[in-house]
Amino acid sequence: MRMRITNAIVALLIPNLLFGARAPNQSGSPDRGALIKAQATAASEQGDRLLLRLTRWADSESTSRQPKDHAGQNSATQDHCMNPDRLAPEYYVHPSEVDLIHILAPPPAIDSFQGKADLQAVLDAQRARTPAQVESARADACLSIIRFADVMGPGFKAANLPLTIIFFEHVFSDDQHSIQPAKKYFNRPRPFVTDPRVSAIVERQNNPSYPSGHATFAYVAAILLADMVPERAPQIFERAATYADGRVIGGVHYPSDLEAGRISASVIDNALLHNPRALADLAQSKVEVRTAMGLR
Repeated sequence: MRMRITNAIVALLIPNLLFGARAPNQSGSPDRGALIKAQATAASEQGDRLLLRLTRWADSESTSRQPKDHAGQNSATQDHCMNPDRLAPEYYVHPSEVDLIHILAPPPAIDSFQGKADLQAVLDAQRARTPAQVESARADACLSIIRFADVMGPGFKAANLPLTIIFFEHVFSDDQHSIQPAKKYFNRPRPFVTDPRVSAIVERQNNPSYPSGHATFAYVAAILLADMVPERAPQIFERAATYADGRVIGGVHYPSDLEAGRISASVIDNALLHNPRALADLAQSKVEVRTAMGLR
């Protein structure tokens, strides 16, 4: 399983390398071999991290990484779940500022070695998933900042965060608008479309798979929450990884979709963090979040 998942991530990143390989070395000639070796090493490390997350999910139902629901947070209403099919207009960032079509490497072809490895990783996760993981993946199908409450604490609830809820609704709208052109351009079928052996246990969305919208939101939110509460940054990013991993376990995304979502989130947040209006609203939300958590 280690090799299969690593190869899936290599497939995601190597195409970008081929553009970089055209740069001359000090002798004036392309050094493709050295660049490919360096990029493949980095890709393997990323694949190992993803493998570790997925195998931890498969090891035990009692793992501490399972999201914990606080009182009243199981309902979609109280979680303030957002719907990617009903988006408000762009608020802080326009998709033209986030050109993911030219930033993301294309996903591996379905019939390629890397594409088959990506699919196999989904099937492996499907075979290993436990009832607790199924329940967690279904709960995390809700796109809401309140899903981070298990690492932010009991004070992190909608009633205490009116400004933050609005801020992240704007952020969500922007990040979903930003990934739509890339989804349409790459037009990657979802795993359950590609292979009938894939049994999805969350809602089967009919839009393309790459990049993952859930993973994008999870990491966009994590970057901003970690800016607000840096002392919880490790837990916040670990929670984002759990949020994203549930999409592979749920049978609706490939591992490389999640990695593309993580990259997309970094690009989107870079634009957000250079937008004066977004920075002003982030500052207000930061005060509100830290107050709700009992932090100064």
